[in-house]
Amino acid sequence: MYFDENRTAYRNCGKKVTDVVDRILQRHIKANLPKDFIMLTQLENNFEIEESSRTVIDFDKLYPKAQIGDRAYATCYVESEGESNTIFFCDFSSDTVFYLNGEEIGRTIDCDEALGDVRKIYATLKKGKNTLLLKCTKTSIGFGAKIGRVSHRGEPFYFKTDTGKIKGALGWSYSGIYKTDSENIQWCTPYGMENDFKNVFDGKSGFAYMAAFLKCEKDTEIEFTLNTNSKCSIFMNGENIAPTLGKLSAFCKKGINYILAEVVCDKNTEFSLTPKKGVYVNPFIPDCDYKVLYTGPLRESDKNLAKGFVRTYLPGNGDYWRLCNGVSLRLSEGNSLFGKWSYPLGVSIRGMLAWAKKTNDDVVKDYLASYIKALCDAYEYAKWDAKKYTVSLVLRQQSIIELLDDFGSFESALIDVAIDKPNETLHKIIQRGADFVKNKLPRLEDRTMYRKALLPLHRNINHNHLTMWADDLYMGGAFMCRYYEYSKDEAFLSDAALQFKKYFEYLYIEEKQLMSHVYSIRREAKTCVAWGRGNGWVLFSLTELLGVMDKNHKNYAQILEIFQTLCKGVLSYQDKEGMWHQVINDKDSFSEASCTAMFGCAFLRGIKNGWLCGEEYVESALKAWRALTKYCIDCDGNIYGICKGSGFSFREDYYKNELPWVFNDTHGMGIILLFGTEAYDFIDQKEREEENEKRS
Repeated sequence: MYFDENRTAYRNCGKKVTDVVDRILQRHIKANLPKDFIMLTQLENNFEIEESSRTVIDFDKLYPKAQIGDRAYATCYVESEGESNTIFFCDFSSDTVFYLNGEEIGRTIDCDEALGDVRKIYATLKKGKNTLLLKCTKTSIGFGAKIGRVSHRGEPFYFKTDTGKIKGALGWSYSGIYKTDSENIQWCTPYGMENDFKNVFDGKSGFAYMAAFLKCEKDTEIEFTLNTNSKCSIFMNGENIAPTLGKLSAFCKKGINYILAEVVCDKNTEFSLTPKKGVYVNPFIPDCDYKVLYTGPLRESDKNLAKGFVRTYLPGNGDYWRLCNGVSLRLSEGNSLFGKWSYPLGVSIRGMLAWAKKTNDDVVKDYLASYIKALCDAYEYAKWDAKKYTVSLVLRQQSIIELLDDFGSFESALIDVAIDKPNETLHKIIQRGADFVKNKLPRLEDRTMYRKALLPLHRNINHNHLTMWADDLYMGGAFMCRYYEYSKDEAFLSDAALQFKKYFEYLYIEEKQLMSHVYSIRREAKTCVAWGRGNGWVLFSLTELLGVMDKNHKNYAQILEIFQTLCKGVLSYQDKEGMWHQVINDKDSFSEASCTAMFGCAFLRGIKNGWLCGEEYVESALKAWRALTKYCIDCDGNIYGICKGSGFSFREDYYKNELPWVFNDTHGMGIILLFGTEAYDFIDQKEREEENEKRS
């Protein structure tokens, strides 16, 4: 039991599926309300970011005349919501000492010099600001370091500066060259200090733009002082302001007013616009001294900018806003799950879509519409941001596609949307995933898909490299099925059938009648551990394939046999409460929510579509639903017992004792919603039919 039995959904939410699912959805939506992407400042003339998302602190490039033995320092801070353990993936290309909050936590060792390999440095972050300092001493092999996460997939480290006039900008501060260790380091300021028009545009020609936000205490007419020697247009809240009798004035509402100036500039242009009442504010970075934003110059006028400030809009389809020379603004997802792109969230979106369609839930439909709109609005910006900064901070996993995880799950959800409501942007996104599957997905000689690290860093330290995961029958196989339904391209259906057959050959454990989690190509062996969610992905994804496959298809009979074989095996391991376990054949491992939902959902789909026969499967699935409401879902819609995202191991103990469950993890919410959508027909629908019979 994960929580007080008096708070279970079973006891407090009623017996209908709707009563439980509504609580889950209300809790999730309330915690992740629709909101704009946040805006962060970014140092432009700073260290590069590589595709793995690590910062490349390259003092060799910065100081090409440095001598062996010279020292240089780099510093930043990262913020943490509470005390937390973390790992920095570092590559020391010189004699480097790494300090966290003044304490040494790592330094160059002989293996770094000999192998030039990536090293994990374990650290504990305190709540609030954590200062990082690297002291690099030049050697004959280099001068600098690389530091960051292992991959762009996870939440990045937001390395921020704490020196100079602009605090909290993304980037690192760095020192000049020192011959000996120094305790009084002078930090360089790698950006322009002034943000007036002339300094920002620095003699460039074209259509230049200044945006400002004027805060007024009440509705009032405000006069402006305009100083310029060039042609310009001024807009207040979208309305053109024309000078009258030599004065420039406009009615301003109480609160924030959006002002845009379009200036035709050349090397001699000057421009300023100063209100005589009210104050300019920066609504994105409130504590920033820089209140005015600039973009351009552009070759052509962009009148869309006057209509209202849109965070995701690219002026001239290829520029963005900046505060001054060297400091730009960037969009970021922030902490909310709304508007994020990840594979577990892809399943969550699919679950919400299925439920809203089944029950005609307008609240959920509206929420999803705003979510999809946010993604579509940000798509072109995210592509531009990734091109400029290597890894985008919005739609991050979609910015660099390396594995099926990066797109397969989420795009399956987007296909569900696009089938009902075709959308040009959704089509572009979906086509990118289809192109990867068709032309770039790593495959063995027999066309079986597998995981191969496409980024060089990951080939040495990433557990995905040269493996086949049961998970990918959802990440890839289910995507192929959804894309086939979307495009009617038979090649994707044939590919999906091939993958399921081949994965069954590689991963099936005959004596357990279950699937192994992973097959290692390097080891030429399957792990022989029947992880719950791994098997869940397989069984659920088989229903996706059977659902789009005609019974006359040449592979239908074999796919159906695989499904029935695995269902029979899984059924035999359900415990007396109705749950399945983290390691399916080990009831001493914890009762796991996501695989229980996957198996229950697959059974109900099997019964509904005639792929399974026998009341035992209906009874098993409904018992599983009751078990989830009794042991894993509380009366507030919180979900317990969802295994966190996994690595893999040949050791059963890894899954059993080293891979814990996580509260309200999105790896489980979506599949519980999909299970609920199927259970609705067997529970709520039957109750309604019985009520109607009584009335008649």
